[in-house]
Amino acid sequence: MKHALITAGHKGIGKKVTEQFLKKQYSVTVHFRSDKNKVRELQEEWHQYKDNVQFVEGDITNKADIEHVVTQARERFGRIDVLINNAGPYVFERKN
Repeated sequence: MKHALITAGHKGIGKKVTEQFLKKQYSVTVHFRSDKNKVRELQEEWHQYKDNVQFVEGDITNKADIEHVVTQARERFGRIDVLINNAGPYVFERKN
């Protein structure tokens, strides 16, 4: 089975992309930043894919988090065949 890692694969375009990969019988690691309620909803919605999908929390602006996401992906499903970089860092200027 091929394996896809999709950043921000739990909402918007990323969710639709994840659904397509699951329907094509890929195993999918879904990265998310902090929306645990949405992840719980998707675990119910995608219950038929429970053996082929995992959710891993992390901040893509943090190197250690990125390494954690990739490590979890590889430990569960092996080689990553497809990487979809759907997430982008939210950059904002901090006001003092």
